[in-house]
Amino acid sequence: MAILQTWMMVAALGGAGEVAPSVPQVIALCEAAAPAAGAALALPEQTDRARTLMRGGADGADAALALLLAAAADSSVQAAADTRQIAEYCLVAGEAMRRARSGSQSRAQDFLRTALMLADRAGDAPLAARAAWEAALAQAGGAPPSQPGVRKRGDAIRRAGETRAVAGCGNPAAIGEAGGRRLEAAFACALNRAELAGDARLTALSALRLARLEKARKADVAAHLATGLGSAAGIADTSERAALLRSLLMLACDAGLCNTDMVRESIQSYAYLV
Repeated sequence: MAILQTWMMVAALGGAGEVAPSVPQVIALCEAAAPAAGAALALPEQTDRARTLMRGGADGADAALALLLAAAADSSVQAAADTRQIAEYCLVAGEAMRRARSGSQSRAQDFLRTALMLADRAGDAPLAARAAWEAALAQAGGAPPSQPGVRKRGDAIRRAGETRAVAGCGNPAAIGEAGGRRLEAAFACALNRAELAGDARLTALSALRLARLEKARKADVAAHLATGLGSAAGIADTSERAALLRSLLMLACDAGLCNTDMVRESIQSYAYLV
């Protein structure tokens, strides 16, 4: 978190009469409850550059995050807002924040929730599905979404029985967040959004992650495994389809479902791929 900590320290040390450092554009756009009405002209270029950098693994994610944090918000350089562009920008920023060694899982969730909200506003279901999936991965990284004045990891700031609606996913009790199962709620949200977008890959991935969480608490995993197996069959990339089918089948057999029709049929499908 060195990059973030450096910027926050400089901001905190600004004394009376000194000019405070400019807020990074990514924070101004992606952490606001109501994002700015205009977007900087360079937004699409920054998004593309950050996405290209992230192909370089952990080092690339750090470089992408540094790029995004280096661009200060400039109210004098405005263009008509393109909600989808801002959503895509916040999605890439959230992914960089999640993957970077210098990043913050809680801030990543803030960015990704904004991306999901804006994707909804733009009517872009595939983009919303990607944002929900990345937000679930950030939640799995170990930090709850940030709260005013709080930047801590772990369970220290979680309150027993606390529930919070997942952005764009309705009643938390309906998707498993009741009882403190926030991670299940996050992946249930990702699954819901992937199905709405018709994204077979994200549907299978979300169903797999959700079924693993349910199995850990000895819940019935059959429904989500069925969803995952059905969606995995529709993945175009053969190697990715085989890998997901294998993971789903292993989990199904571990859950005592090896002799069900859905598993037997999927085993046959998997056999043709290997």
